[in-house]
Amino acid sequence: MDLIRCNATEPAKCKWITVTYEEVMTDGKQAFLDVKLFLRKLKRYLAKQIDITAGQQSFNYITIAEPQGERHGNSWHMHILLIFEDIAPFIENEMISELWSHGITWYPEGYTPGAGSGFIPGEPFPE
Repeated sequence: MDLIRCNATEPAKCKWITVTYEEVMTDGKQAFLDVKLFLRKLKRYLAKQIDITAGQQSFNYITIAEPQGERHGNSWHMHILLIFEDIAPFIENEMISELWSHGITWYPEGYTPGAGSGFIPGEPFPE
């Protein structure tokens, strides 16, 4: 948690994304490779957007991998915190899902300018 507190000091500049797998994924190395490719695709997507600032086109990130539990075959899911230089841009969840392409994504869409991700720690993940 300290890693987040030290790097995400302005919530309006952050976005929270959770990505999961449709099939069971227990290979941690592959899961991180998949996230690396996803983030590369996301950076390319944002770089092509002409209606956002340069500070909304690039980001740093923190990724946390977590097994989903026995009910889901202990498959990995990833929590990704994107940290932008400017107020975080709005990105449709459909685009996040398309860029991820391995399963379900959760990206809060209740966007209010300056509100950051809309994620509230401790809020339940939608089933």
